[in-house]
Amino acid sequence: MWSIRSTATSYVSARVVPMPSVQKIVTSVKRPRLLLALVIMVVGLSAGTASADDSSFLVARPELGDPLFEQSVILMIPPEQMPQLVDGVIINKPTTIGVKKAFPHAIDLPNAADVIYFGGPVELEATLMVRRTSSPTQDDHHVFGDLYLSVDPKNIAEILKDPHLDKANVRVFQGYSQWDINQLRNEKAQGSWYEVPVSADAVFSATPAHLWDELVAKGRMPEVEPPSPSGGSLLKILELPPGSVEQSLRLSQY
Repeated sequence: MWSIRSTATSYVSARVVPMPSVQKIVTSVKRPRLLLALVIMVVGLSAGTASADDSSFLVARPELGDPLFEQSVILMIPPEQMPQLVDGVIINKPTTIGVKKAFPHAIDLPNAADVIYFGGPVELEATLMVRRTSSPTQDDHHVFGDLYLSVDPKNIAEILKDPHLDKANVRVFQGYSQWDINQLRNEKAQGSWYEVPVSADAVFSATPAHLWDELVAKGRMPEVEPPSPSGGSLLKILELPPGSVEQSLRLSQY
């Protein structure tokens, strides 16, 4: 069993650019003890077993009032090992924290790739990277197509120093999103989410602030069972206090 948890030594504070409501969310997070199911799920994925059919975007419907996830586009990670838990990363909420705050030896990246993205409210000290590559490392985990996930900060640091890195097709995230499978099913049945087919071009959009507007028009309502009485929103379950997301992002330098 491996872990995406990174060692946090400092807080870096900045302002979330496209989603002002996200700034109101967390100063400290009461994290669930469902420790890093994201890692468990991507273990065993390989280029031969995953495809675009295994992943999707969750796109928040306009009616979704949860300030954590309003106007969010979430890249869902295909569940493999523990299908009772579902993970993903929000791909359209860049912060003003530069990648070099955590990875000072990283090469210069274009504007959309040069900042850390708020991936979700779970394990805010965890650093993840998604990139397109034809030469994944042994520590990379296949998501779909030529898109791979890295969760080891040392591996991420080495990749970000590579002068041959595909600069336009890389994103660094702090935190991720997670649901119990029944919880997410309930939220879908309640009409909180659209499902949209995945696209690498959307993951690495040069204009992430406009991505939600572009994808919400393509959304389709998922077919799910009716919600159970025990269903609830992630915001309610985590009992997040008001505060700033970026004051909660714990960054270490690598």
